[in-house]
Amino acid sequence: MSLRLILILLSLLGFLFSQTGEQEEYDEDEYEYEVVPNYSANLYLGYPVLKASSFAYYNSNMVYGLSIGTPFGFAIGSFFTNVIGEIFLYDFSTPSEDFKGAGFQVGISPGFFIGDISLSGTAAGGIFHAGTGFIAGGSVDIPVGMYLSDNFDMEAMENFEVRLTSRQNIVQKSEGGVTGWIGAGISLGYEF
Repeated sequence: MSLRLILILLSLLGFLFSQTGEQEEYDEDEYEYEVVPNYSANLYLGYPVLKASSFAYYNSNMVYGLSIGTPFGFAIGSFFTNVIGEIFLYDFSTPSEDFKGAGFQVGISPGFFIGDISLSGTAAGGIFHAGTGFIAGGSVDIPVGMYLSDNFDMEAMENFEVRLTSRQNIVQKSEGGVTGWIGAGISLGYEF
């Protein structure tokens, strides 16, 4: 059974069940939350914590990035997926060999909510200094903005998030072959 057919059947079942039964009345203080895809911007700061043997020769330095989440995707209950774009800068050069540049990637970011915290993944591919590359990763999104908004009357910060991230990177080398590293980092984001 294809994934598309399963999703269509789940959607139809959800529609049918939502049409049966009595409507519940809600108190004014009760809210029903729904995952709504939106734009987001995230600044990323990461560091290689585990390097492939073909990468051990290069220096370890910080990786800086900007990730833009889009509303293009879908949500079913607390599960969501959306299309993302990323730009990041890296410089792992040694005195005798350059390994630096900018990465430009497009991918998807599926995830789900557990209460106010979301767990999400990333799979993206794109262009690096020596060719193509691929990343896969996971993150825990902590809604720090909700805490700031509720406790310090900072409503403008309600959509601010801190994201703890792990990323696996596989990229081409200019002399041929591929290399990679696993990085850990932190991301500061805002949902619009």
